[in-house]
Amino acid sequence: MKLSFQPFLAAAVAATAVLGSAPSSAQAAIPAPWVGAWYAKPLTGGIADLVIRRSGGGPLLSVDGQCEPTACAWGTVSLSYSPDGMEANAIYRTSFAIRQLQLTLSPNGEELTVVDLTHFTDGSGRPDYTHTDTLFPIR
Repeated sequence: MKLSFQPFLAAAVAATAVLGSAPSSAQAAIPAPWVGAWYAKPLTGGIADLVIRRSGGGPLLSVDGQCEPTACAWGTVSLSYSPDGMEANAIYRTSFAIRQLQLTLSPNGEELTVVDLTHFTDGSGRPDYTHTDTLFPIR
């Protein structure tokens, strides 16, 4: 069954517009449980690890994907999160796809669930897909 990514594309465009603007003071003050390095266990073929850090321009997200033979860096993008501090979103744009990451922090701050909605834009005919990873803080 092919997933419909029309709502995803609309959200990606809207999020890009929001992320491109100056961050509010709430965005610059990302809640402490988010900040730091996270790793996936078990590895499921999606995200290997990620880092969330504070920046004068707002929170930033850096992701390493599970490529062969070693992890590959996706780069660093802006991260926007919900007012309650439990959910966040980021958009990665490459030459072949748009990836929207939806991050959810567990109530105790010990698990980060990342849903990767990938829409291919390269005309390859590959189907869009959704992949979920669970990450844990590196201490």
